[in-house]
Amino acid sequence: MWEYFCARKVPADKIGRKKDDKDKARKHIKYECIVNGDRLIIGQWRSLGLIDTKIDSKGKKKYCKSPDAEFIGVYYMTPAGSTNVTRDGKEWSQGKVQYVALGGWNYYTAWNTYGYNYQCIGGKDEALSWLRKHWGDCSWYYNYNNDVFDTVERVEDHISMQRRMNAEQRRIKKWSDWANGAPPLPDDFEAWAREVAFGGLEYAFGNKDSDTYYCTACGKTHKSKTWKHRGRYECSRTGKRIKCEKVEKQGIERRERLMIIQSYKTILGECCSVARHFTAQMSWGRSGSTFKLWHDEMIVLRFDGSTPYGDDIVYNLGVGKWDVRNTCGYQHGKCYCYPDVSALAGTVYAGIGIDVAAAKGWRLHYNNLMRGNYDDPRMEYLIKGNFRQLVFDMTSGNGHVIGMLKGNTVQEVLGIDGQSVARLRQADGGTYYLDWLRAVYMSYGIKKDSDKGGLKIIHGKISEETIRFFCDKKISPQNVAFALNLGMSPEQIANYLKKKHGYTLKDCSWAGSKEHVVIRQWQDYLSMVDKLKLDKTRESVYKPKNLRERHDELTELINKERSRLEAERVEAEYPAIKPVCAKIRELYEWGDGEYLVIVPEGAAEIQREGRLLRHCVGTTDRYFDRIAEEESYIMFLRKSSAPTSPWYTMEVEPGGAVRQLRTFGDDEGSDRNEAKTFLKKWRREIAKRLGDSEREAAQISREKRLAEFEELRRNGNIIRNGKLAGKLLVEVLEADFKEYNEETE
Repeated sequence: MWEYFCARKVPADKIGRKKDDKDKARKHIKYECIVNGDRLIIGQWRSLGLIDTKIDSKGKKKYCKSPDAEFIGVYYMTPAGSTNVTRDGKEWSQGKVQYVALGGWNYYTAWNTYGYNYQCIGGKDEALSWLRKHWGDCSWYYNYNNDVFDTVERVEDHISMQRRMNAEQRRIKKWSDWANGAPPLPDDFEAWAREVAFGGLEYAFGNKDSDTYYCTACGKTHKSKTWKHRGRYECSRTGKRIKCEKVEKQGIERRERLMIIQSYKTILGECCSVARHFTAQMSWGRSGSTFKLWHDEMIVLRFDGSTPYGDDIVYNLGVGKWDVRNTCGYQHGKCYCYPDVSALAGTVYAGIGIDVAAAKGWRLHYNNLMRGNYDDPRMEYLIKGNFRQLVFDMTSGNGHVIGMLKGNTVQEVLGIDGQSVARLRQADGGTYYLDWLRAVYMSYGIKKDSDKGGLKIIHGKISEETIRFFCDKKISPQNVAFALNLGMSPEQIANYLKKKHGYTLKDCSWAGSKEHVVIRQWQDYLSMVDKLKLDKTRESVYKPKNLRERHDELTELINKERSRLEAERVEAEYPAIKPVCAKIRELYEWGDGEYLVIVPEGAAEIQREGRLLRHCVGTTDRYFDRIAEEESYIMFLRKSSAPTSPWYTMEVEPGGAVRQLRTFGDDEGSDRNEAKTFLKKWRREIAKRLGDSEREAAQISREKRLAEFEELRRNGNIIRNGKLAGKLLVEVLEADFKEYNEETE
């Protein structure tokens, strides 16, 4: 067939008038279809556009079009879905129909995306019949627009999708066969799960007005007048513990995670251990109790630790299918471990105390324990030392982070003395508890100089009530180091944090607890004390009675100081502002008894106006430049009944034309019509006062305004924030000027 297509003469499409149109011409593809036995063969040609040049009689270059299209390759498809292409007639390679024209470039829908125009010049009906015959099962593919090329492309997509699905099924089957061949569970696994996960607890369900209770332990009814809601009792028939529930409930349900470690083999047949994770669900109701167990995931534990823990995980997809891809969203978590961990023998995880923790029935994050501590024997000291909460916090991933020290004894590893170790064990303290013991008893401390920041050594003791308060509120010594450096004891800090200090629950919602809000505000307050150079050694200064009130007072003082410094900077940089304001005051100030216009004294009043109304006046030097150059002025529009309360801020040109009128939040205000009515009277009044110099200044200001508007229009400046966000700045400014100066513009 190659020779046939090579000898075939196909006229090229007449495209282009310039040599640059060659790429456009190459996208015009013509093809011919031939059905040869059980194969569909497609030959392809393409136009070459303007390819040759010659010099005409006038000495100019003239481009010539190729009369024939260029033959570029052959494609064939078999009924089995095999597709091959060749561009030289010798080497065939697997590929799609578009590969011939694209030179092997694979891009879905590339024909349409890049403007390819393809035309069938023969064999169209035979090709469509062949596609219907062999691919009729995917009828939604063939005969797309009654075009062979589109139909072939969509059949190819169907074939590729089917191959991917088959490969995915083979992969899932491989992992499913491996997971379903896991060793059977011990006979006592369910009984152990009931006891360790749910404590063997049963329920007695009753009614508020009844003395009879249905017991899930014995399946019969008890009668008692003394049982109370949520009280703990004992079933007289079975001896099991029961909890009384008088509230009308259909049932109670609880879930826990379990783990068992067994000997198994990898998917390649290598000996290994496997950690199998389960979810146990216990349901109690008025008809009895039920227990369910789901197998969630399996984690391979290699003997030599060559693969990090957690890299080989297989997840249960349900219906007996397993996969290494976590499509169900399983997450490692805290669980109970079956006591028999003999399968860990010979692995790197054998020496970290898992056997001891499992025998004690501890609920831990065993995954994190094996992942981060398989080569650290110090964790075994803590487990054997019976520090349950400490091990739990260190492995849970959500507790207070605290490191272990190097050493050969528990005291050396924890960084505390023997008496503190006994106290930690007796209290079953966690990482916060240990952190406070370290800081208080000085075996280990954050030994930084208090003058340079950090935590200094604390001398003395800390009561159990205080340390429990810090642990419950998740407050570490580092959190209150600033207070410890002031000489306060832990008890004094705890008592101070317990006070309300003017904060409500709503104020504390963002921080999680009132105490953490107080700590942050306290730190902020003390930093302001340093800025204002107050005497921080006085107790009334570093420990105010009402922290919130005092914090706000210092905040206001600092803001005033900042405003004063900024006003001094502006007045030093623009010394002409005060004289300008004094010069125009007599000319522009006026009121009608209800409203009045006020000219500010200087930069300080303008900045205060901007802060109170929260707009840009006073925060940018642009307006100060204009005042100094007498291009425009800043004035205040007030109500006569409240002349000191900000209402509207105006930017006014010489002569009284109002450029901008803004109120709180840079808004126009709902009562601007009242302001507009007054401003008309105000402009008529001051027009009587204007002299030649003011009229000349007004003309200059107008020209500058129009030039500025033109520049803003060219730059396309857009408002980024506020209610006017997204609008062109020049359009907003022009609309403002037109609205407030209708009779003058």
